[in-house]
Amino acid sequence: MTTNSQKVALIIDHNQGARKALMSVLRQAQQCGETIQAGTTNEAINAANNKKVIDLIFCDATLQDKDCFELIQDLKNISSCKKAHIVLMSSHSTTDLLTRAASLGIKNFVKKPFTSRTLLLALKRTVGKSEARSAARHSPFDVLKATASLNGITVQSTLQNFSLGGCLINCSPTAVANWRVYDHPYFSFEINKKIIRIKTEIVRIERPPEKESRTVNIALEFTNLGTEERALISAFLTTFNKKEPIESQVKKTA
Repeated sequence: MTTNSQKVALIIDHNQGARKALMSVLRQAQQCGETIQAGTTNEAINAANNKKVIDLIFCDATLQDKDCFELIQDLKNISSCKKAHIVLMSSHSTTDLLTRAASLGIKNFVKKPFTSRTLLLALKRTVGKSEARSAARHSPFDVLKATASLNGITVQSTLQNFSLGGCLINCSPTAVANWRVYDHPYFSFEINKKIIRIKTEIVRIERPPEKESRTVNIALEFTNLGTEERALISAFLTTFNKKEPIESQVKKTA
């Protein structure tokens, strides 16, 4: 059976922000090893033709250059997508839309805008309980502190997830009341006595899965990651995953 780290997901949406948000959820929940973004139907077809296997397809229902169901049918005729699990996404859930989706064997629908929890629950229904993780899974990073700063305001938070692509932090909603998706805060931390300050982009802000939580999760995507920063983060993740003693403490940076 294909493991999550081996899975390939194809995200089809003309909105770049929506694609990045979905990619962030999949990466941080470790639901696939590779994500491919397609902003047009031609890009989607080319991606399908260039991959041996595509395991997951997330398709927006309101594509700008072709009917989404025609595109899905075209993809299903390509060998790499014949066994792909498909999730349809739309801000409108009309009876006609759901009926047409069912006729193509698409059983799962996600209404936009979505949260990571609703998306992962849809994915769980799509691929089966044995292949999907719970949206409320425990994070091995939640013992680490993190700091993010924007417009002179520094926010102390808890690190929920961390990778070369970005991170997920948890903090007080009051502290980030004026932060918005597409803002560019700086994420600062210390590894082996070296302070790294990385420019990021906010791709998602939402409440955690726990209903009683009074905090918010913020997904940050790293931008312009340098060679030194990449090497230090890689070493940090390798050490952390091995559960060896590490020196890591986030520094407050204004």
